[in-house]
Amino acid sequence: MGRNKILDNVLLDNIAMAMNDGSYETEWYLDTEKATTTFISDYDEELTEDVMQMIEADEKGERFILIPEKPSRDGWNLMNEFIHSLDDIDETTRRSLFRSIEGRGAFRRFKDIVYEFGIQDRWFEYSGRKERKEVLEVALFSESYQRERYG
Repeated sequence: MGRNKILDNVLLDNIAMAMNDGSYETEWYLDTEKATTTFISDYDEELTEDVMQMIEADEKGERFILIPEKPSRDGWNLMNEFIHSLDDIDETTRRSLFRSIEGRGAFRRFKDIVYEFGIQDRWFEYSGRKERKEVLEVALFSESYQRERYG
């Protein structure tokens, strides 16, 4: 991050949004000099041209860091890990949660079951903590993070 720039909650939330964007037409970058996020898109050629010029001028690749998109399997893995972390639920709840993440529509079913059993606060706390950890890894250790995680 730039010498006088800090990682505030707004920047961390913007990185999280970029990681979860899922758009094939957009690439998100962390601008370490300005401590902001920016993107290039097939939909806004004028903005994209300006950003691309700045990225190309960053010959050492120190200012602009590509923010990796989270694969959808990460969401499934997170739900699975959450279920395994629940050591104080009954077997019926556990089975319902595991069934909810099978096949198409898993995310919607899982969310419905989490609310049905009243454990949504635990889910949001768990998933928020994991997401914040990933976002910090991108912001603070982006080069090594990308190499380890995405090859």
